[in-house]
Amino acid sequence: MSILWTATPNWSAQGLLEIGGLLLYLFYYLFYFFRLLKLNWVGAGPHLLRPIGGVPPGPFVKMKKLELEKSLTYENVFESIAGGRFKKNVPLKNYTSFRVGGRAKYFLEAKTIEELIKAILAARKFGLPFFILGKGTNLLVPDKGFNGLVLVFGDDSFKVMSNRIFAKAGISLAKLVKISEQESLGGLEWAAGIPGTLGGAIVGNAGAQSGSIADLIEEVEVLEIGSFVRIAKYTNKDCLFGYRTSVFKRAILGGNEKEKMVVLSASLRFKKEKRKKIRQKINKFLKYRLAAQPLKAYSAGSVFKNFYGRIRDKNLVRKFEELGSFNEKGIIPAGFLIEKSGLKGRQIGRAKISEKHANFIVNLGGAKAGDILRLIRLAKRKVKNNFGVSLKEEIIILK
Repeated sequence: MSILWTATPNWSAQGLLEIGGLLLYLFYYLFYFFRLLKLNWVGAGPHLLRPIGGVPPGPFVKMKKLELEKSLTYENVFESIAGGRFKKNVPLKNYTSFRVGGRAKYFLEAKTIEELIKAILAARKFGLPFFILGKGTNLLVPDKGFNGLVLVFGDDSFKVMSNRIFAKAGISLAKLVKISEQESLGGLEWAAGIPGTLGGAIVGNAGAQSGSIADLIEEVEVLEIGSFVRIAKYTNKDCLFGYRTSVFKRAILGGNEKEKMVVLSASLRFKKEKRKKIRQKINKFLKYRLAAQPLKAYSAGSVFKNFYGRIRDKNLVRKFEELGSFNEKGIIPAGFLIEKSGLKGRQIGRAKISEKHANFIVNLGGAKAGDILRLIRLAKRKVKNNFGVSLKEEIIILK
């Protein structure tokens, strides 16, 4: 992970100039820090951007002054940042693939990184909880909604250079799959038919049995929100990718309002392949998903992670023949465990465990988030009782 820069002593004339520049930079930061302490500004001074692929706006972005007078309200400040793109009491069900959930007290669509940073700093100064929303394809919003600020940052620009694609987090996986096919770049075929954005895929390390987004990631540009707000570059190793998780997802689930990370863009490295071969793989994945998953229903995809491990109970292995092959691979599908627990097709309210794939919960129309949560708890309880396995959610449940 690279943040700002490091320096080693160099006592030549050039070295002294560099040291003087560094001291000037530190002075500039301290100046803004003390201004923050006086509560006169929202801003954290200049942030050294190190954009992936040399894309603008680097190297420095200077935050503009935003006065927070005592008479200003949340509405005044957020309207000054985004104008008509700031709204109140917005139904979040319109922004999630589950089509459930209550309202966001405040909702702001940021068009630039500067707007995003300003909105975040203002929210923190006001003590207002905030949440960064992507396409909402792996998210369950509670019926009570979110009593804070929901931010949307949907930049979907990209750049192709040889066997690499540099893309902003807001680009959809569908668009990225199409671009990679057009450029004869192989490795992302498994994502065909998976909704959501690159940013969401990185957070949850989206994937299928043949691969995951972690296999392609070289670097990720991240907005770190801690004592200061800064932009840093994370290497693949820094991202701490695991099965359907990453350092970014762990930060979300940790619930620490003072330490957050927002994926802004990424560099992906592919392998050159014939376009015809890539198209064949894409068609194969699309055909499988259309046959096996309720893609036309309102859902958030796989609700639970598959279980990595083995079931040793000999009675269960004899009863369910499939467990033998699953045990050999060391992976037991969550959908199998839910189905064999007798829950396929189980319905609560207008939410239902899909009859097509038991690891999908679908909204039949008019479902409540509470209905889905009750089905989630039921599935976890039944699978634990029947197989001794504790299922873990793959989706994110907004608190």
